[in-house]
Amino acid sequence: SGALAREGEMSRQGVLVSRKKGDGKIEKELFSPESLKQNFLSVTNGRTIIAIAAGTASGILGLTGVQGALGYLIAQALFSSVLVFKLGLKYQPYFASWRQICVDGLFSSVTTYILFWTLAYNSVHVF
Repeated sequence: SGALAREGEMSRQGVLVSRKKGDGKIEKELFSPESLKQNFLSVTNGRTIIAIAAGTASGILGLTGVQGALGYLIAQALFSSVLVFKLGLKYQPYFASWRQICVDGLFSSVTTYILFWTLAYNSVHVF
């Protein structure tokens, strides 16, 4: 229930997607692939910026090991929470599923976080 299935119908403006509801009714929605792609890129860019800020903060605070890893996960969870709050719990006009907001791209900026985490840590605590 709630799984998306492409109907294969495509118009110049978007893709028609249907969803079977719990009561057996089929609900159809029109999605613009270009808009969905742009929204996904915006979330990815936001996650990268959060990774830079959180990595720098973690390094300055002197977090190491598991504490530093938790710093990344907490920062990304806060980012997803703020995004959900800003959307007003209505993702449909902007994303195809909640997964695109909360899970997709979650670990795409881990290396950026580690880079800024170690750079800030070494700058403040080692040198």
